[in-house]
Amino acid sequence: MPKRKGYILEKIADMDNLRAAADDSQRGGKASRNFYIREFNADRENKLRELQKMILTLTFPKPDYRVTKRVVDCGKTRDIVLADYLPWHVLDHAIMRVIEEDITGSLITDSCACIKGKGLTFGVQRVKKALRLSSDHVFFVKTDFKKFFESISHDLVMRELSRRYKDKR
Repeated sequence: MPKRKGYILEKIADMDNLRAAADDSQRGGKASRNFYIREFNADRENKLRELQKMILTLTFPKPDYRVTKRVVDCGKTRDIVLADYLPWHVLDHAIMRVIEEDITGSLITDSCACIKGKGLTFGVQRVKKALRLSSDHVFFVKTDFKKFFESISHDLVMRELSRRYKDKR
């Protein structure tokens, strides 16, 4: 196993990373119409410094999550968890900018959903290739686990992250 990485919090809290994370979090058509994003952008540098302090001291406001139901692709109903823009949306992007490559690099090639560049088209191409290369396999199974992310043990996630990163915070 490769060496564990350190100073993750400092990398997440780096101002350049936070600025890029704020930009990433505002991509999409609705960002310019969002009141909270406009309010954030009016005092962007000070808000990012506040977020930096929160990260380095690990003092965050109590999360205020709201759950809404939305009908998505194929008529499925999904529970969508909505959080306040600051600090949660920017923080999520800041964290992923630092650890995403490590996390996605550890997954098998055929992991598709929610991974950049590995959507439905990638999955279909992989299945077609596998079926073409092996005449023994004429079937495949597509799975979708109900409430998968909610069922993942927080302790398990933390244990796996501690195997990659030495920064206990």
